[in-house]
Amino acid sequence: MPQTEKKTNASQLICLQCKKCGASIQFCEGQAQGICEYCGNRVLLTSVSEQPASVLLAQTEALLKHAFMNMKVIGWIENPNYRENSMWKRADELLEQVLIYDPNNAKAYIGKLMVRLQVNMEENLPKRAFDLSRFSEFQKAIQFADTEYKATLKEYQRMANMQLTMHQKMEARKRNTKLMQSLIDAEKKAKDLHQEKNAIKKKVIVFSIITCVCTVLSLITDTPGVYIGFAGIALIFGIGYGIMLKITNNEYLGQEKIISSMRDALQKNEK
Repeated sequence: MPQTEKKTNASQLICLQCKKCGASIQFCEGQAQGICEYCGNRVLLTSVSEQPASVLLAQTEALLKHAFMNMKVIGWIENPNYRENSMWKRADELLEQVLIYDPNNAKAYIGKLMVRLQVNMEENLPKRAFDLSRFSEFQKAIQFADTEYKATLKEYQRMANMQLTMHQKMEARKRNTKLMQSLIDAEKKAKDLHQEKNAIKKKVIVFSIITCVCTVLSLITDTPGVYIGFAGIALIFGIGYGIMLKITNNEYLGQEKIISSMRDALQKNEK
């Protein structure tokens, strides 16, 4: 049997027809359910269209208060555990109920944003380093807020942007400090490689000279075999140090490239 609605005495009473026996069931304002006195059928007044505006307002305000209190209590918990997560979830469920009753409730969207960002009090929302305007909940809150609340939300956005700018600057300084230390370490390593390269170069020169002298002596003395042996040994050492010189020089050039890229990154961060 279809359910019918009849309002009496302005918004004081609302009458629904029992689906089971057809009898009239009267609901007082603020009452959520009733029982048919003829057949005992329980009838829930859950449809938004079935409730007076004053009832809807009272319900949304109560749900909002409960949701925001849930989030506020989370901040009092000294040792968060599974209970904290369940309280965030409960707050979100309450806010969803508010939006069922009032899809244009700006406060509920702000509450959902607080749940999303894990912010337990609304006044702490602008203290987080986030661009609030990129969140859909904040966009909807701005869209549905009245003039006064919209101004408050825009102030939240301005303060949050300031926090975001400060956070970005602090992070840039941290990166620069870390990069500067890495640059100092890289320059020290490059200096050590340069000194090592010069030392190896001197040894290559020395053994090259020894090789040449011994070769000449082997041609002008009566004991060429001895000098040829010395020349061969010097040549081997010269070749070995020459290979070491090439490897060290490549490491040095690679380190110079790293230093150059670090300096470019520092200049970029300073801009």
